Amino acid sequence: MDKIIFFHMNQLGDLLFSLPVLKATRQKYPNIKIYCVARKNIAGLLQSTKLVDKVFFKVNSLGAEIDLIADIRKEKIDTAVMFSESPETLLLAYFSKIKNRIGFKTASLNFLLTQKVEKRGVPSLNNNIVLAKAVGQIYTDVKYAIGPAIDNGFYYDFDTPDIIKPEDFPRIEKAMK
Repeated sequence: MDKIIFFHMNQLGDLLFSLPVLKATRQKYPNIKIYCVARKNIAGLLQSTKLVDKVFFKVNSLGAEIDLIADIRKEKIDTAVMFSESPETLLLAYFSKIKNRIGFKTASLNFLLTQKVEKRGVPSLNNNIVLAKAVGQIYTDVKYAIGPAIDNGFYYDFDTPDIIKPEDFPRIEKAMK
């Protein structure tokens, strides 16, 4: 694999939760070229991470999407990873002539994928947002951080001036409800 492209979902939170995957990819394959497709309003954050070599902007117009397909084709990318399950994303990867297209089995156009993966339960993003909000309600001046990728996900860290202790867990759990 020489080149890989990640198709991101539309929201800032979704992008943040995909960063550990980009980091793990960069660490495991330091010499490959990493591309991403994202909306312009969140692409700046993606570029600032220095985890990607090039960001393609996703724009909602037929002409722009045809241009995007042509631009991606020029790069001759081997593999696509779709965080998004949208039909539009799968069609973009397919028409860009990317040989390996990896995405969720639950995508409506999953027949366009060459490798399908299970999506288990409720997206973990929802759980993490609820957790982050709960911690933010209890502790002031909380800073959120996404830690390194691990075998079954990634670390989600909080930096607080206070130390979170086991006796604080009931308050956190109550705020999560």
